[in-house]
Amino acid sequence: MWISAFLLSAVSAAQCPSYDCTPSYTKQQCLSYSAIEGAGKYKMTPCYPEYYCPTTPIEENQSCELKNPAVNYPGEWCNTDSDCTSSNCIDNVCVGLANQVVCKNQWDCNPGLHCDTITNPPKCQPQKTEGSQCDIDESCLNNLLCVNNKCIELFSLELNQPVVEDLVDSKTGFNLVCNTGYAVYTGSTYNCTKAPTSTGKLPVACTPESPCTSSDGKYNKTCTCAYNEAGSSYCSLFEGDPIVVSMIKNWQALNNANENCNAHRPWSYQCFAKLPAASQKLWYSWAIDYWQYFYNYYPLIQGNDECSQSIFTQSYWNVLEASTTFQNPQCPAYFCNTPTKDWSSGQCGFYEKNIDTYKISEIYYINECAQHNQTCMVDSQKNATCDVPDQNTRYPGDYCEKDEQCISGSCSDKECVGNVYDQECTNTYDCNPGLYCNMTANTCKYQVEEGGDCDHWYECRNNLTCNLGQCIPYFSLSEESIVDDVQTSTGKSYSCYFGFANVTSTSPPRGACMRAPVSASKLEEPCTPGSKCVDTTGKYSKNCQCGYNEWSLAYCPVFEGDAPWQNSISLLKRLHKVNSKCNTNSRHGEFCFLKIDGYHQLYYQYSTNYTTYLQGPQLQYNPDCIKNTITSQYWLDLQNSYVKEAGMILTAISLVFGVLAL
Repeated sequence: MWISAFLLSAVSAAQCPSYDCTPSYTKQQCLSYSAIEGAGKYKMTPCYPEYYCPTTPIEENQSCELKNPAVNYPGEWCNTDSDCTSSNCIDNVCVGLANQVVCKNQWDCNPGLHCDTITNPPKCQPQKTEGSQCDIDESCLNNLLCVNNKCIELFSLELNQPVVEDLVDSKTGFNLVCNTGYAVYTGSTYNCTKAPTSTGKLPVACTPESPCTSSDGKYNKTCTCAYNEAGSSYCSLFEGDPIVVSMIKNWQALNNANENCNAHRPWSYQCFAKLPAASQKLWYSWAIDYWQYFYNYYPLIQGNDECSQSIFTQSYWNVLEASTTFQNPQCPAYFCNTPTKDWSSGQCGFYEKNIDTYKISEIYYINECAQHNQTCMVDSQKNATCDVPDQNTRYPGDYCEKDEQCISGSCSDKECVGNVYDQECTNTYDCNPGLYCNMTANTCKYQVEEGGDCDHWYECRNNLTCNLGQCIPYFSLSEESIVDDVQTSTGKSYSCYFGFANVTSTSPPRGACMRAPVSASKLEEPCTPGSKCVDTTGKYSKNCQCGYNEWSLAYCPVFEGDAPWQNSISLLKRLHKVNSKCNTNSRHGEFCFLKIDGYHQLYYQYSTNYTTYLQGPQLQYNPDCIKNTITSQYWLDLQNSYVKEAGMILTAISLVFGVLAL
């Protein structure tokens, strides 16, 4: 049969176990049991998302195991051929065997068909309508059951009508043919009857080993231990309780939507994932109730903490979360992965759109490149291949060891050599330190001193920027000063004292210097993709951004008044005291400061703060493969800064969001 009406047995003891949560993540031991006084104690640590924690046998320690990839039946959602039992995925739907084609299993045939084993050899045949002769449930249409060799509709029998004994759960009385979902044994047959309800308001607390009695005093349920720290216990649901009644109502409604599902699994999320949003929403409503009753999760979920939700009752909480977010913008998940036979040579990233935690999600599988000088550039919704970055990117004045490292092709005394004064140039980076390329005359000229005229920042001395046609010191203008040196999307300004200007015009760019806005929320707290993040005044906002993590989490960008950009300003002021020997394009560049003794770590402090300002959400909770590929430069700079490895905090933002002692 395609559905098995069973209930998990309740834990029964004189006292319930207690459950302690360690709110971190592991790939090792996730569950430890101690046989202490009473019913024992469990210590829980959630597994990373691509793993799960086995929970049986009970009273034993358990370690995380990799999740097995789901295999989908014809009619169900897919991304690639390998997702399907038929190895045939077309337009995100698994395609199986057609009518009259020889089959082996009930799930081999396309929706609307079943594998007729009466014929020899078995062949895919159309499912049968209500009232038709049948031998198994799959031979009937998906909204029907085979009862006494006849196809009948689910939940269609009225009160007092007889029910075949095999269809009734002998412990609970639940069945799929009575319109109440409930039948009682009358001495000779089961008859449909009104379902019993719980005594009192749900949830009903109880004492282990004591029965839970229905409101009419006729029926009992087992008291079940919940997965919580208090070791409390609750009564299981009765068949007439609102949650069960709602489940039956939604189940009946789903009968109008599952005709294109596989005969062997007509209620699977894998089928409803491909259907319109209204049908998916209906499935979630049904599944939330279904898990609470059929799997006896209702008493188990009471008082669940993060660990219990992740280890013992994960399916229920995943369905509940997905029911509210499946139509919202979603972030991709990033998992570390060993290449498979499907990966091409040198591939470091594999992209797929597939079902994950009961919703369709974007997933990137990342593998580190074999050679340390290679990088992995992951583009949106594409696979990625290891690549060697361009080596000749160092400007005149930058540290070098060989000619090919320099953009000029010339390295002398460990310094890239460029063009001298009045020599011809074509790019802003062609000239030696102290010079810039005058793009009108196409010759190298001396950089402009403070107060001199300018059109672009690179014309000014390395400790100056260009604002309103004049070279001025970085971060020197007071509040209310007018600037054209302003990034119109963020308000960032290198001219203003606080590094921020209120944008008054986008074309041409104009702004007024003011104190920089500060994030209203904690910077390490997740936000909802598609939502807005605001500052403490509520005047300024930024879009919530996706991160590179395993949980598909998004975070708020850093505001200009937050520590990373303010730290960057303080550090740049110190670097500007020694950057006169840098190329104008390399005034804030790594390779210039490599040659200046005593300023290496200062540069890396600046770099990590500035990168956090620009990419804070993308640095949160990076798995190791991301740290060694996509965000490798940040983590390398972090190691090179003044912070020792042993003192590093996993959350990059938490490390640089504290104010530096400058």
